Amino acid sequence: MIGGRPNQVRVTLTVWYSVALVAVLVAYAAVVFTVLERSLWQQLDQTLHESVEHIDSSIAAGGANPLAGEDDWAAVFTTDGQLLYQSQRAARIPLPGLPGLGAPSSAATKTK
Repeated sequence: MIGGRPNQVRVTLTVWYSVALVAVLVAYAAVVFTVLERSLWQQLDQTLHESVEHIDSSIAAGGANPLAGEDDWAAVFTTDGQLLYQSQRAARIPLPGLPGLGAPSSAATKTK
């Protein structure tokens, strides 16, 4: 009987330590995930904000298609969905789910 008792204590302690280790690792992973996710969303928001400001200044400068020199995918639509301007990449890679988007309308070639 004395020989069986230390094994039971050893198994119980091993189980408790394993559960505690798993709980600490899960908590750590949750904190890291939350911090990383928040950081990535903030970085994306900042990048999009800078892109919109750049495109806005390009449109304000005027021209037939102020987005023609853009390297990134960019397109400007009216509130009713009419395509005004688009970059060369946007012309090559149209948005999925928006069939029939071709060249900008004739009104888009006029300078604002």
